[in-house]
Amino acid sequence: MLEIRKTTLGYALFLQNTCLLSDTVGKPMLKLGTAKGSFSSSHGSYRIEESDLLWYPLPQPILHTVDTRLITLVYEGYGTLRIALHAENTVQFSFSLETDKPINRFQIAFALDETEPIYGCGEQYSFVDLRTLAIPIWVQEQGLGRGPNLVKLCCDIAAGAGGSRYSTYFSMPAFVTKSRVLAATSYSYARFDFRQKGVGILQFWQIPQTLSLTRTSSLAESVGALSQGLGRQRRLPSWVGEGMSLGVQGGREAVMAKLAAFDTHAPGSITSLWIQDWVGKRVTSFGSQLLWNWQYHKEAYPAFPQFIRDMNKRGIRVLGYINPYLAMDCPMYQEASRHGYCVKNQEGEDYAVRITTFDVAIIDLTNSEARTWIKSIIKEHMIGIGLSGWMADFAEFLPTDCILSDASDPEITHNLYPVLWAQVNREAIEEAGKREECFFFSRSGYSGSASIMDMSWAGDQMVNWDRDDGLASVVPAAISLGLCGIPYWHSDMGGYTTLGWVKRSRDLAIRWAELAVFSPFMRSHEGNKPERNVQYYEDEALIKIIGFLVRLHNALHPYLITLEAEYQKTGLPFIRVMNLAYPEVKPMRTQFLYGPDVLVAPVLKRGATKVKVYIPDDSFTSAYDNKAFVKGWHTVPAPLGKPVFFMKKGSLVSRQLEAFLEKEACSTDPR
Repeated sequence: MLEIRKTTLGYALFLQNTCLLSDTVGKPMLKLGTAKGSFSSSHGSYRIEESDLLWYPLPQPILHTVDTRLITLVYEGYGTLRIALHAENTVQFSFSLETDKPINRFQIAFALDETEPIYGCGEQYSFVDLRTLAIPIWVQEQGLGRGPNLVKLCCDIAAGAGGSRYSTYFSMPAFVTKSRVLAATSYSYARFDFRQKGVGILQFWQIPQTLSLTRTSSLAESVGALSQGLGRQRRLPSWVGEGMSLGVQGGREAVMAKLAAFDTHAPGSITSLWIQDWVGKRVTSFGSQLLWNWQYHKEAYPAFPQFIRDMNKRGIRVLGYINPYLAMDCPMYQEASRHGYCVKNQEGEDYAVRITTFDVAIIDLTNSEARTWIKSIIKEHMIGIGLSGWMADFAEFLPTDCILSDASDPEITHNLYPVLWAQVNREAIEEAGKREECFFFSRSGYSGSASIMDMSWAGDQMVNWDRDDGLASVVPAAISLGLCGIPYWHSDMGGYTTLGWVKRSRDLAIRWAELAVFSPFMRSHEGNKPERNVQYYEDEALIKIIGFLVRLHNALHPYLITLEAEYQKTGLPFIRVMNLAYPEVKPMRTQFLYGPDVLVAPVLKRGATKVKVYIPDDSFTSAYDNKAFVKGWHTVPAPLGKPVFFMKKGSLVSRQLEAFLEKEACSTDPR
């Protein structure tokens, strides 16, 4: 039941006796205004500024229509706000503009419980609880360094490419608490401001199409409701969750040598090869990059289709790489340009975007013919030669001053572009009839991605332990995106970005692999400068450690299948914030639940041999010695190569893992 109640200074809107918003003198619920916005970008990292902001003085609204299911508030001279009860606990807000004023700013304030943690707004690398923060809603490169550190400073000075703690590849105008779900239908830049106690102030650079607010009774219910509203990811081909995908490059002979090392010291571990340079390699000042021309490189990978068939006979899939850009010095760009398939600049020429040391054009995915063309490339040159999957990279670079085929505003289409890119990949797989065989994984996304995107990955972390851009940043990334309805997620094992003094150590490689065990896909990456990083195939001892971790990952696969079924039914993610199941626990970024029955405390600090873990009031036992723990904080040993995790006593997964670990212990017993 919707209800408007008069107050001494205005009025308040209630749903089932819960206050959703209030309008009082000096604190209006709704604001309409105008402003100028400027967007400057460097290598996909954006600086967004606002000037000449003017809020129009709105009159007190007239209650034009009032009943228990529909409330209409008329702001004379400006427009109408309709508040409709769409389900028992879901209210939808929509605003129709009826003014000649140049309104391009919309702000609305919702009541929040000031004690509740706030989650979401997409993939967050630095935060789990968003209370006290103002979150920009904008898809962009996460940037190099991200947090306040020396790497960010150097990257800002050199190229303006340092990120911030708020920058993310996967943004979303939606959040959840234990009592509310809010999701907006809008693609403009926005800011969700939770800095004031008891209120969330949402500002959009357009009139949003709708705002949906659902009242719930638990965080789990909220997550399920958001996932239901936005759509759920499909169940992936069964082979995806087993074994490890070994990231390799360097040409056919190099790939075979790296695979042979695993065949010798950890046979059966590798179920797929991810060969990102299948299209050929170019070396830039940034490191080892690719020829962005989407067909196999005949010199580096001669007879590549036959190579794929040979790998398939051995039970090994082959994965590739693609993005929605075309290097302007490659043949495929010439074809796209000739047909007018690229995004244009203000002069009507193909918009050239600088990627490190070379220029690329962006495929105009608002052009139906361009979409058909790039799908044909995927179907012929990727699926057609036998690839079982690929990284569908990028999609964050759409310039806000470009000209698009459908004449849409690029400031609005910018956030939509990753959804269009995911649609292209999804449709190519469907049209090729390979739904049960192929999949793709993306780093960028927005509202609408969940029902289209097969899997997300966390993007380009530094190969270090950094809280905001290294190993420690991927745990909040997994937690936050899972709470937004994206459970099929993983990260580059070992990280990606090597810059200056930052390079991957052996310990980091192992600790990252330990964390990857508890994700639906284990995939390594050589990094942008492979020669400077420790690699997983380098030595016998390291390979054997990884072999054990892959076997542990496989032992968890039956459990993952049950989590997949649970997600389809309830929307609950695989990697979960602790207080999803234990509301009394504060939000944590250093440990998580993997489903309901496994608690994981990854090592996230350099040189650590112990971890501090909080055990909730439940029956958890340590994995390796079956030791029971009482509720509270505990410091436990964390030997290298043995991930720290706990199992709920009596659960099916605990019995399965106990049997696995006992078998492993017997196989390594020298007697």
